[in-house]
Amino acid sequence: MDERSEPIGGSPSGSEANLVGRVASEAGSNASVPSVRRLEGGASLVRPEASPTSVRRIVRRTDSHRTDAGVAPGMRVRPATPEDALPVFALHVASCRRLGPEGYGPEQVRAWARKDHGPEGYPIGETGHHFVVAERDGAVAGFGDLVTDPADVDAEGEVRAVYVHPDHARRGVGSALLAELEGYARGAGLDSLVLSASLNAVGFYERAGYERVREDAHDTGGAELAVVVFRKEL
Repeated sequence: MDERSEPIGGSPSGSEANLVGRVASEAGSNASVPSVRRLEGGASLVRPEASPTSVRRIVRRTDSHRTDAGVAPGMRVRPATPEDALPVFALHVASCRRLGPEGYGPEQVRAWARKDHGPEGYPIGETGHHFVVAERDGAVAGFGDLVTDPADVDAEGEVRAVYVHPDHARRGVGSALLAELEGYARGAGLDSLVLSASLNAVGFYERAGYERVREDAHDTGGAELAVVVFRKEL
């Protein structure tokens, strides 16, 4: 799905660097110099119609926000930097490929995992995005993206992405990322969040207190994926 609207899902060193190169090649991208362009395809997926609350003015925090409280030892969540773009891209593709089969068929997974935008397609550092990564023992284990003033959803904020590398799945990474995004949203004065979850992530969001709004579909450009739209009052 799309980082502007997709469902949820290490840092490259040594042999992992070769994996990143293969992933970039297989995903049909030029994995060169990372930039901060917005993703074209992505981990929260809904596009409800805009409401007056979606364009209300937000008083943003001036301090740097990071939620480390309650995070497991050896893990931290921090704002992403341009240097994170390549490992984020690699884990994004790996997450779709290896966790996607829990909710979709082979053709759908292949289409979902194809990220033609490459490492340069992530909105790292862009205004209106709170883009973070989770590290476990020095490796990039997951990433998340919150849009604080979306014009095209019926909520004040949108969780656009929460992806976890399969090697770090079910170790609290997704929960830490989501807690960070929600905490930042509260600090920015937002009262509600919306997202679109892939089928393999539905239980995760339900356990986090999100309520189903409706079922929807996301066109990856190569296949259509069923998703579930969720909303949460903060």
